[in-house]
Amino acid sequence: METWQQWEGLVINGRFPLLRYLGGSEQSAVYLTEIDGSKAAIKLIPAETVPAQIQLSRWELASNLSHPHLLRILHTGRWRVEAERDMHFAVMEYADENLAEILPSRRLTPAEPARTPTMLEYPSRPGNAPTVAGCKETPMTMGPVQLLVVGFDEPHFTGAIAAELDKLREQDVIRLVDMMVVQKDDVGNVTTLQRSDLSAEDAAEFGAIVGALIGFGAAGEEGAELGAEAGAEAMEDGHVFDDDQVWYVADSIPNGTAAAVALLEHRWAIPLRSAIQGAGGALLADSWVHPTDLVAVGLTAAAE
Repeated sequence: METWQQWEGLVINGRFPLLRYLGGSEQSAVYLTEIDGSKAAIKLIPAETVPAQIQLSRWELASNLSHPHLLRILHTGRWRVEAERDMHFAVMEYADENLAEILPSRRLTPAEPARTPTMLEYPSRPGNAPTVAGCKETPMTMGPVQLLVVGFDEPHFTGAIAAELDKLREQDVIRLVDMMVVQKDDVGNVTTLQRSDLSAEDAAEFGAIVGALIGFGAAGEEGAELGAEAGAEAMEDGHVFDDDQVWYVADSIPNGTAAAVALLEHRWAIPLRSAIQGAGGALLADSWVHPTDLVAVGLTAAAE
C-alpha cells in the first residue's frame, strides 16, 4: 500500500529503522531493517483484528525455534505509528535470495534439492526408529500439513464447519491432525474444544515421522532416530496442541470472539507426490495463492 511505502525512514520504537520497502499487501508490509548492526527483515500487520492477535502469538511461539533451514524470528512487538493506529511487527533474519530469484538466472545444482529429504518412511510400530527414503517397509506416509488459523469476530457456530471436515475426511481428501477452538463470551468466560482424527497409534506414528524429519535435518540419520522417539512420546496424548497453547490463544483474543487453529494433512497430495518423484521430479517451490492475493496483485498493477 502507498501509505506503507511512505514509512521509509521511520524508526520503530527507537530501534528498528525502516530502510527500504520490500513488498506487501492489503494486510501486511515488509521492510529492510537492521538489528545489532546486521541486516534483517521486519513484517508489520495492523494490530486491531483477531487474526493479527493470533499471528502475534504464532510469531512469539516461533521465536523459540532455531534450525539452519529456518529464518529465525529475532524480536516481536507493537508499534504506534499514528494516532489510534497500532501495528504488530516481527523482526526476522534476512534472506539475500530465494528460489524466485535464483531460478530465472540458473538451475539448481544437484546438491541443492538433495539437502532436504523428499520423503521419510518408517515402520508401523511407534517405538521403531524411522529410516530415510529407501526403506522397504513403508505402511504409512504423510501428506503435506497445513497450519490454518481462523479468527471469528462474531462467532456463529452451527455445525456446518464440522460437517464439511467430516465429508473431506470420509473421502480421504484431508485428515485433521489436531484442532483447537477457543471462544470467549462477552464477559470473558472461555469455552474450548479440541478434536483430532488420529487414533492413539496414528498420533504416535505422526509424532514419530515429524520428529524424525526435524531430527534428520538437524543431525542426519542419528538425529532422525532420536527425533522419532521424542516425537512419538510428545504425541502420547493424541494432540499436538497442549493446554498451555490453548490458554495462550484464549489470553490473546478479545471478549465476544473466537479463534480456531488446525493442522490439516492433505492426503490427496500423497499419490501425486509419489507420481512426481517416480518421474524424477523434485519440488522447487510450494505456496498457496488466495483470492485476496490476486486482488493485491491487481491493486499493485493499477498503482504502477
